[in-house]
Amino acid sequence: MLLAGALVAPSRPAAAEPGCSDVQPATRVDGVGTPVPHADGKYTPIVLVHGFISSPAIWSKPTVYSSHTEERPNVKRSLLGNLQALPGAIVYTVDYHDTATRWFTEPGAGGAVFTHVFDCITGEARYAGHNVVVAAHSMGGLIARWSVTDAPGAAARRARMGLAITVGTPYEGAWLAALGSFLVDTAANIATGVVKAEAAPLLELMHLAMAACREHEVAALDPCTYLNKVIEFLASMHAFAPGSPELSSLSPWPKGMRVETLASSSVVQDVGGLFLVRGPGTVDLGDVVVGRASATSGGHQSHVAECRYTTAKLTDDVNNFLEPFGMRLDSDPAKLVGLRPLGACFHIHESVLLDHTSEILSAIAEELQRYSLELTPKAVGRIAVGGSGTAAEEMLRQVLGKPDRTQDSKGCELVSPPEPRRYLSWGALTVTLAPTGGAGRLVGWSVGNGKTPPGLRLPHGVTTSTTVRDAMRTIPGATAEWDDVFGMYSIRTDREPEMMWSGDHQDGSGKISFITNTFEPCE
Repeated sequence: MLLAGALVAPSRPAAAEPGCSDVQPATRVDGVGTPVPHADGKYTPIVLVHGFISSPAIWSKPTVYSSHTEERPNVKRSLLGNLQALPGAIVYTVDYHDTATRWFTEPGAGGAVFTHVFDCITGEARYAGHNVVVAAHSMGGLIARWSVTDAPGAAARRARMGLAITVGTPYEGAWLAALGSFLVDTAANIATGVVKAEAAPLLELMHLAMAACREHEVAALDPCTYLNKVIEFLASMHAFAPGSPELSSLSPWPKGMRVETLASSSVVQDVGGLFLVRGPGTVDLGDVVVGRASATSGGHQSHVAECRYTTAKLTDDVNNFLEPFGMRLDSDPAKLVGLRPLGACFHIHESVLLDHTSEILSAIAEELQRYSLELTPKAVGRIAVGGSGTAAEEMLRQVLGKPDRTQDSKGCELVSPPEPRRYLSWGALTVTLAPTGGAGRLVGWSVGNGKTPPGLRLPHGVTTSTTVRDAMRTIPGATAEWDDVFGMYSIRTDREPEMMWSGDHQDGSGKISFITNTFEPCE
């Protein structure tokens, strides 16, 4: 790669194509137990991608910042731990920290590492039918997008990426990189005689050192490694500059792909006289590295965490800190503006900012619900009782697979007039549909004795393994009525009048044998 037309980053031999044995889920953190599968027995892979000059360690750090308060949030788990705790999730962290100073499309750099991980994951049987979810910070977002647009094999990956969430990604470049690029260009101009020819020997010395590292294959030595990293870093500064050839060559996210962009923004108010602003103006610094508009570019669903400051508040904060030492600043706020924006909304803190970690966790949890099945008093998964029967059956087949049994009935004769019913059963679960009237409608669900589909979630956690006594303790406002004829309890609650739980043994020691949200007399 060219750097200011003068420095050339040392080339590296292409690495041998690795197998997939190196692609393993992230070590479980924060005391999280083993993964729990979805209702279909499969899992959803979640891939976390770090950014420029970073590492996977950012994901396992505790959440310590919030844009709404200066007090540290009381969050016990890291983002990695919270994601690992989600039912159905298995989390991977892409690690390209050894090449994190290089532009990601170079051979062996971040792009190649990510596509290798992604392709290995999608080849595993335990993820069949489940798309990959990606959460990426900074340059990691560019890598994720490139993998489904411009990289070799992009079309296959595009079909398997279900959701991408990017945080602080410089889609339109980073203004700080533009500043760095300007400084590098200036240095190169000095060295090449545009400004001062006296500096040319310094550039020549760098070329000689780089050549020596390549010639004698001593790149592992600290001086050579350090030199290489410096050159790679400076070269990448050009690539991140707005309008650079590298950024301009990248394609946008594919149309229709589900993408969410997150950004941080330090907004400084009352900046009269600062940032070349006349009068009491306001300046949006973005996350100090990437601007708000760049990080949310593309017209996707976006969320921005704002940290708002005033120059007067900056002065007060620092003076409060210095007061115990008998010191005090003068009243010039210009000396302080550059300090506070390096706090909660700073670029490198975005992976531990509560605003972002909460949004990532919420979005991914919602995505995982596509593959799990929660039964509630008023719904089966995301389909409400009374909703489309066709949509309910499609969702159930996607989540649970083909039904074990399908039965069509003319309806219950005890109901006048009887209405046709369609019963779909997966083990102990039966979902009832009314097939009449176009798409039909969802009537309800019931769970009896037998094998329950894995990952099925029932109201209040009461299952057919729960005793009547424990169910009474667990269900809010529960009341039980014993039926001598049928020899069983009927448990109901006014808070959820649709629900009914049944169980035997009058002393309450019997197990729950039947659960439904729509009891019909013929059942």
